[in-house]
Amino acid sequence: MPTPFSPTTRFTAATAPGGLPLLGHAAALLHRPHEFVAGLPAHGDLVRLRLGPLRAYVVCHPELVRRLLADDRTFDPGGPLPDGVVSMGRGNTWSVV
Repeated sequence: MPTPFSPTTRFTAATAPGGLPLLGHAAALLHRPHEFVAGLPAHGDLVRLRLGPLRAYVVCHPELVRRLLADDRTFDPGGPLPDGVVSMGRGNTWSVV
């Protein structure tokens, strides 16, 4: 039986429901950000958002977050948002377990 940190652990991926034409999920994220983000784990471990013409992914499973932060081979921080995403931790401090 795989442990929570096993490389054989299966994760689920989905697109967040409720995106609007052209805007995608941007309206929901702007109008009710906490409620919107808090509801994303119910849809999968990795949830895709449409923000206008851009695509963004929200990592909802703790093991995926750990891999994202601890292993630079898992995640390439290229793109328009990595610095903003990193600063969304507690204050400006991140701790990697």
